[in-house]
Amino acid sequence: MHMQSRKGDDMKKIEKRVLDYWTVRAHDFGVVRRNEIHNKLSKRWSDELDRLLPEGLLVYTETNQGRDEEYYSTNEESYDKPMAVLINGYSASASEVFAGAVQDYKAGTIIGTTSYGKGIVQSIFSLNKDGDGSAIKLTTARYYTPNGRNIHGIGITPDITVEYNDELVEERDGLYYDNQMLMAISVLKNEIK
Repeated sequence: MHMQSRKGDDMKKIEKRVLDYWTVRAHDFGVVRRNEIHNKLSKRWSDELDRLLPEGLLVYTETNQGRDEEYYSTNEESYDKPMAVLINGYSASASEVFAGAVQDYKAGTIIGTTSYGKGIVQSIFSLNKDGDGSAIKLTTARYYTPNGRNIHGIGITPDITVEYNDELVEERDGLYYDNQMLMAISVLKNEIK
């Protein structure tokens, strides 16, 4: 199935089925992303956060002129079960904004290692109207989490630090779990009790 070929209500149904499947597979709790490098905060990211977090500010950008774009969640949906977000040094940009928003709202436990630390917006400007491809990339804004943290050059520090160890991978019911995932499952099982 190519999910990008689906639109509107079909996509919402698919997302709900996937979320329901993983909620059941993970014993009624959520475990989300790591190893994701996304250079741009998109509507998809703010929509995901909107479904997970309570009403309020999700992220904002600031330019040299002051506060610029702001993304908000509504009160239409929010995920009210324990959640863990896995991050590591490859988690960058929008995935860091995602983890930072979850952390700021205390909506989940951030597990893994400190993220990459790319909290800037870069824009490409053409240098030649003749279309020869010459351009310059400039930093035009910075991302901030709901609590006003800019993670550029710093990253998101996890709530629980767990270094990945490929010697600690376990197979259970045909699925493979590494030590970071096992920590997330353990934390979430304790929160469910």
